[in-house]
This record gives sequence, structure tokens and C-alpha cells, in this order.
Amino acid sequence: MKEIGQEHGEAHLRLVLQLIVGTPANAIELYAGIIKAVSSLLARNPDLIGRRTLLQDFDAIDLGSLRRKAEMMEVGIATRPRAAGASDLAVFQTHA
Repeated sequence: MKEIGQEHGEAHLRLVLQLIVGTPANAIELYAGIIKAVSSLLARNPDLIGRRTLLQDFDAIDLGSLRRKAEMMEVGIATRPRAAGASDLAVFQTHA
């Protein structure tokens, strides 16, 4: 979390955490991979931050189910913004 705060600022980190803990079911998903993925999502799509319904929209996502499905597929979760010209595959951290 320190890394995210340093790279994107405290307001970004606060929003990431608010989005994750918006529902009791999602609040238990404070895993490093989920935190990094939500941060990356916001960093790659800054227009999301201005959405009036962002918190409600995010509350509708079952982060636990999404995390478990990604683990079963062994594809990983996007954990950092993509560098210009880099492949989408470069931002995925796979499970060993």
C-alpha cells in the first residue's frame, strides 16, 4: 500500500480502499493482489474516478468470486499500469 500511495498519492489509495471495503463481502478481500488490481484499474482508467456511481457500481462486483476465478484460471491480476507500447500480458502477474 505504501508503494501505491507513493506512486499515485494518498487520495488514490484512499479511493482504492473505499472501493474494496464498500460491502462486508468485499471488505474481506484486502489481499495485495486485489489492492494492486483496483489501483491499476483506476490508474489505467482515470475517467472512472469522476463517475457519480463509481462506489455503487463497485459494490455490485463480487471481488472474492473474481479473485477465485482468476486464481483457478491461473491468469493472475493486472497489478500495475501498462507502459506505452507494452503488451497487456506484461501487466499480469501469474501464479506459480
